[in-house]
Amino acid sequence: MQQPPDKQHESGERIASFVFLGTVLELGASTEPSIQGKQDTAVLRVERILYASEALQKFTGLQLTLQQASGLKQGQQAVFFTDVLIYGQSLVVQEVEPRVEAPEAMQGRLLPPERRLEQRIRAADLIVHGEVLSVEITEATNGPLSEHDPLWAKAKVGVSRVLKGDLQGHEVEVFFPTSIDHLWYKAPKFQMGQRGTWLLHFAEVSKNERAYTALDPIDFQNEENTNRVAALLEM
Repeated sequence: MQQPPDKQHESGERIASFVFLGTVLELGASTEPSIQGKQDTAVLRVERILYASEALQKFTGLQLTLQQASGLKQGQQAVFFTDVLIYGQSLVVQEVEPRVEAPEAMQGRLLPPERRLEQRIRAADLIVHGEVLSVEITEATNGPLSEHDPLWAKAKVGVSRVLKGDLQGHEVEVFFPTSIDHLWYKAPKFQMGQRGTWLLHFAEVSKNERAYTALDPIDFQNEENTNRVAALLEM
């Protein structure tokens, strides 16, 4: 049984990493043997996934357990904003934002991933669209190497469009961690030829060096999402 590391926003709040339309099948029950059914658990069926990592896409149509499932009724349908607590024989999730009744959700309510993207856009120092021209390992460090060291690399990005901020020239260096330690494994890893939009944040990468980084998974958007980023910038 694997317990995934917490995913938190800079404020310390947990972020909804698994958003889905679900139906309440049974209250006070559990699909995961390690979690006994209690008053605050419920078994849900995943009807439609609205936001999830690739590993969770397979859960459409399957059942999972929701912890701290207060205020639910059997047969109820809602959009659940959750984070994964346990990957076991089944999936155990916990709500991190208030659920939305299905009719409200279908009226176009802004989902947490969209709000997160909006937040990251507002916080970004520079937003560019372009292509990775080269990648090299750097020696940036804050001291002796440890198991949690990010193992920085830097991608040289050829910029075709600046969506936010000021850039001198047509290239920008983006530092990113190559480590797969639990502190860094969700941070985007860049490869030569990769195209998309970077939401860059100027941050400390070593004791005496600051550079542009893109550490949140949402800080890199695939090329087809460039217009989406531009539209949110205009809101």
